Amino acid sequence: MRNRDSIRFAPFGEILKAKGFTWLNLIDRNLFSAQDLAGWLDLGEQIGIAFTIMQYAKFDIDAIRSGRLIIPTLPSP
Repeated sequence: MRNRDSIRFAPFGEILKAKGFTWLNLIDRNLFSAQDLAGWLDLGEQIGIAFTIMQYAKFDIDAIRSGRLIIPTLPSP
């Protein structure tokens, strides 16, 4: 999965899940900084990717709350 900037987000999801981020709403600028997220994801100087992840998370959460986005439930493995 790539966005228009060719950033692959799927690997970051696995890293975040391994660190205990099991809910999208945990990726919130009010809880931690983009610098923190960049460090957890080992992004080095690419802090813009961390900001992008946080912004997309906010957009998705807003869309879910408004009913514009429905994420299907996946069966447990």
